[in-house]
Amino acid sequence: MKSGFPCQAILLVAMVCLAASLPGVAAGAEGPPNAPPKPPELKVLDRLIGTWDDETVSRPALWTPKELRGTSKIAREWVLAGRFVQQKSSNPDGSEMMVMHTYDAQKKAYRYWVFGSDGNSADATGQWNAAAQTLIWRTELPDGMTGISSLHFIDADTKEWSLLIKDAAGRICVDMGGKSKRRK
Repeated sequence: MKSGFPCQAILLVAMVCLAASLPGVAAGAEGPPNAPPKPPELKVLDRLIGTWDDETVSRPALWTPKELRGTSKIAREWVLAGRFVQQKSSNPDGSEMMVMHTYDAQKKAYRYWVFGSDGNSADATGQWNAAAQTLIWRTELPDGMTGISSLHFIDADTKEWSLLIKDAAGRICVDMGGKSKRRK
């Protein structure tokens, strides 16, 4: 029997339906039974979950000679069996960003990856300072540039953040920060 629907498409649909019916692969599941236990350090990232309004200030620097202010809406949720926090943000200028946060037990570090609708991406490695209620992230960028960012949890509904990027000569390329408030 001849059909206009390719065999590969039928196979793909069958695999998706089968996967959706298997235990441990449905949305919100804990993951496969042979997965290692989740590191307790992931609990720190619970503080990120929810929808946030963010106010940003970009202070004068090499890449931004004039102060810029902006706002964005940020939504974060647990994905991939609760091992990663996925962040999506949209800005008034139409640009978008996606960030993935996790704790890497092998590296004993927090990690994040940033992807922008402008095609740029970056990654960083960080540590949690429980006394200061702050995550500190470091990144190595092309051409000898380095970045350091922090995320300070003021309370359950308020965070302050900063980002400083320097070139190989130590000149400040980006100096920005902001405050995020959880939507009620």
